[in-house]
Amino acid sequence: MFLKEADFTMIEEGINLSIAKLSHDYVLYCYTNWFYKQALKKLDKYALTEYFKGIYAYDNNYIKFTKVGFLVATYKLGLKVENVIHIGDSEVDIVPSRNAGIQSILVDYDGKKQELYDKATAVVTEFRDIPMILKKKM
Repeated sequence: MFLKEADFTMIEEGINLSIAKLSHDYVLYCYTNWFYKQALKKLDKYALTEYFKGIYAYDNNYIKFTKVGFLVATYKLGLKVENVIHIGDSEVDIVPSRNAGIQSILVDYDGKKQELYDKATAVVTEFRDIPMILKKKM
């Protein structure tokens, strides 16, 4: 199952363009509760790896269920939490990042996560809307 898992991963149509645009304006990192190699396989499958400067995963950082992993990753990168925005589609993305003092964008693809709306800094229903709601600091 582990070997085939990446084969069944699907992405939203047009996400490559959105990620490319974001990577042009921002430094992107992937933070996942999956293992590093699995995350890499998924990104490679859709030619997205080149847009991320690094991958933080279960086996090279802390799992995302608490703020600790977010704080450790930002510390390792030399970032201030107020300059970081986490994009995710679940409670384990939004709540721990908020608890770490990091702003978050909830991607609610099917409009069924209203209970998280007040916990996220912003909410979108399509990934391609993310570049429109971000404002780059100069």
